[in-house]
Amino acid sequence: MEISFPLEISGAASEGSRTCRKKRRESEIQQQAGSRDEETLQLKETYSSLHQEVDIKDKKLKKLFSKLQAVKAEIQDIQEGHIKERQESVHTQNELTRDLKLRNVIIENFMPLEEQNKILHRAFCDEEDESLKMKAISRTNE
Repeated sequence: MEISFPLEISGAASEGSRTCRKKRRESEIQQQAGSRDEETLQLKETYSSLHQEVDIKDKKLKKLFSKLQAVKAEIQDIQEGHIKERQESVHTQNELTRDLKLRNVIIENFMPLEEQNKILHRAFCDEEDESLKMKAISRTNE
């Protein structure tokens, strides 16, 4: 036994399935459009955040560059200070050397050799003060 549907019923069912497919297709298109809109928004947000990131990094770079310049200036000042101290030390050393030579010339030319030897025998080094000192003169030989 074969059941046959009248044309009107099968046509209505066919039309209903077409409508259903059409609605499904429309909803898919709307979903795709919605996902495209979301992607577009994400790209805009990324672009906006990239601008913000660039701005923040630019500010940080400027701040670090100014710190670098300050450190370079400080290094330059310290180097100049060391150069000045070294020049002063060289100048002081030259003055002390000149003074020592003058004293040696005076001692050699104006002090008898016997007196020089007496002074050398009385001289001693005090290790606590790290200085040269003289022993007291003993009057027992007179």
